[in-house]
Amino acid sequence: MLMLAAAVLLVDQLTKFWAVSALSAGESVIVIPNLIRFRLLYNAGAAFSIGSGATWVFALAAAGAVVGFLYAARQLVRLRPRTCRGLHRLRRFRG
Repeated sequence: MLMLAAAVLLVDQLTKFWAVSALSAGESVIVIPNLIRFRLLYNAGAAFSIGSGATWVFALAAAGAVVGFLYAARQLVRLRPRTCRGLHRLRRFRG
């Protein structure tokens, strides 16, 4: 899971680097005519320019969500062996 997250982060950063170096502001690059074109735009806020100047709030919330997810994942890993032993005993008791 961690490797997948690292790969997604790497691809994200590489595409951003490419966009900033290859595209100039206001210029469009047509990839597939009438279907796909790339244009470099900057967003001053978070989602759809909402919260302009308060992006730190969204970054803090995202960091909190990551910490919560990692904590929950660690608890599940700790619980799993006990759960498996309990299910095994239940099966032996029934049979």
